[in-house]
Amino acid sequence: MITIQLTNISDLEPISDYHYNVFINKGLIASGVVLGHHRSDGWPALVKMLADAHLKASLTPLTACGERRERDGAVCVKPRGEHRHKFVKVRPA
Repeated sequence: MITIQLTNISDLEPISDYHYNVFINKGLIASGVVLGHHRSDGWPALVKMLADAHLKASLTPLTACGERRERDGAVCVKPRGEHRHKFVKVRPA
């Protein structure tokens, strides 16, 4: 069974940050922080963003957008041409 645990760490602000853990059965396989998720996009967009970031990280060093935030290494997972970035810190467990 796969379990994705998302915890809002921004007091439910319209643009929020989340801590996440991904488990297979009881084993932690990934964890990190999602920065700058627009809550109006809904939880499916948040889960998709996590999945896309991990898939892209395993295939290529660049995200679709290619922008990397210097201060913490988070990468944008939005398609090229969109200007509202969604940064995700991808760190293996």
